[in-house]
Amino acid sequence: MKKNNCHTLIKIFSFVLFNFIVFGSSEIQSSENKKDTYPFLELFAETMHYVEKNYVDSVNRNELIEGAIIRMLESLDSESYLKVYDKNFKDTNFDDFFFKKFGVTFYPKDGYVALINVLENSPLSNAGLQSGDLIRGVNEILCLSMGTYKFYNLLFENISKNPEVNINYIRNNDTFDVKVNFSESKKDFQNVSVTKINDEFLHIKIFSFLNGTKEKILDAYEDLNNKKIKGIVVDIRNCARGILSETLEVADMFLESQKIVTLKFKSGKDVDYFAVSHKEDINKPAVILINQNSIGYAELLAASLKQRENTKIFGEKTIGKGKYQMDVKLDDKYTIHISGAEFIEPSGNSIEKNGVNPDVIYDYEKIRDLEEIEDPFLNECIDLLKSMI
Repeated sequence: MKKNNCHTLIKIFSFVLFNFIVFGSSEIQSSENKKDTYPFLELFAETMHYVEKNYVDSVNRNELIEGAIIRMLESLDSESYLKVYDKNFKDTNFDDFFFKKFGVTFYPKDGYVALINVLENSPLSNAGLQSGDLIRGVNEILCLSMGTYKFYNLLFENISKNPEVNINYIRNNDTFDVKVNFSESKKDFQNVSVTKINDEFLHIKIFSFLNGTKEKILDAYEDLNNKKIKGIVVDIRNCARGILSETLEVADMFLESQKIVTLKFKSGKDVDYFAVSHKEDINKPAVILINQNSIGYAELLAASLKQRENTKIFGEKTIGKGKYQMDVKLDDKYTIHISGAEFIEPSGNSIEKNGVNPDVIYDYEKIRDLEEIEDPFLNECIDLLKSMI
């Protein structure tokens, strides 16, 4: 690695370490407390020097610093990490890539990487995996407590070497091994589907808030909508990824001029997002269908639509993942991806850890009586819509 890359790494390390230690608490630290951090910086320098001089094998200073930065960011939360670009996947957006090509979405959960979405006819679905399965290992490499970005890198690298990948996963406390052939996937999976139910209701299913989500919904809505449409089910079960701007635009379609969300930054410079009234706004009665795998942007949408008239949230309480991740590009090779703000719903509550409470909770006893129906939860939403009309 070139010398200037080493200087870049040292600058990155100093920036991240200084902010992590000095500003790591929610309160402003005194000058005296800040002085307490200097010995740790000295400790790092002494440790690196000792390793370079005494470790039995030769070491690369750049790799030592890079590894320290990676571990530091991983210690913050499962969604913060250092992006290190190389020629193999320099511009790869893993969320977008894995969903469109393989029909899957992953998210850290309970110390594992959880399979949130697995679409029909995708390689993982064909191998028998289901939404909610916990990924334990890939080709004998354990994935415990692994952030999503690190897991995506691991999976991407293994698929690149051999499209047949051994997946070890957990379901209902039992462990299974299965071979997944990723070369079988040739479909461009879509993140939105809109279908009619009984010519009176629309079922809008959002798998992920990727680019073009609003346009896909509006196009399908205009094609399918007519005077007979009485209500809409917005289904965001097992929806955990996407883009903030797309989520805001979807919320804007259902709201007139209300606040959608507030992004609360540590600096105190909060940012409010409001809906704007448009002629194409959707004003039909709506039920928002959520479950415990409605995470992040799905929670933001559900929380914003709770204030909408003639709208009910139906399902399970969400787990409360309400942090906004942002990228800080440092140079052509390194970008810090860090949780930079919290989502505050219009009521003033933080989504983080609190989650979103449904207006109507799943009645499992009633739904068990509807087992012959392909999707009893959707069926219950239609019944709820009928009661609202």
